[in-house]
Amino acid sequence: AHHHGHANLAIAWSGADLSIHLQTPGYNILGFENVPSSEAEQELLARGMTTLETEGLLRFSPEAQCATVAADVKTELIEGKHQAEDNHNEEPKGHTDFEASYTLHCKRSDRLIVMDASRLFKAFPNFASIRVQWISDIRQSAKTLTAEDSVLAFD
Repeated sequence: AHHHGHANLAIAWSGADLSIHLQTPGYNILGFENVPSSEAEQELLARGMTTLETEGLLRFSPEAQCATVAADVKTELIEGKHQAEDNHNEEPKGHTDFEASYTLHCKRSDRLIVMDASRLFKAFPNFASIRVQWISDIRQSAKTLTAEDSVLAFD
């Protein structure tokens, strides 16, 4: 469900490879959900996309030696703008989301103990909570993270 301030994060790993998927309302990233209409809003959208793609906002146990292999961020705000321009229609109505997908490779996945999301909460203060579900070859669990409790233990 689309609730401002809240997001969903799914983590799956097998062997040395991690797959991460974040789904969040656009409000959490930008503070608005309309197609950017001003230069300031366009700049905020570009900065939000870049931050999600390149800033390593989720930190994993250093001893696991994880490195990002791929990052992909999508939002209807960009796709909707191009579609509206092509069709000469008004901008999309309703709620818009961001979806960020990451692939990581961990040289020592046996030492993958925690994930720290504090940088995500700091970069985007509109997040109130992030519901995390995770699964590995041998375990699975879930936890809701907040700015005050932003560390997930894989145990």
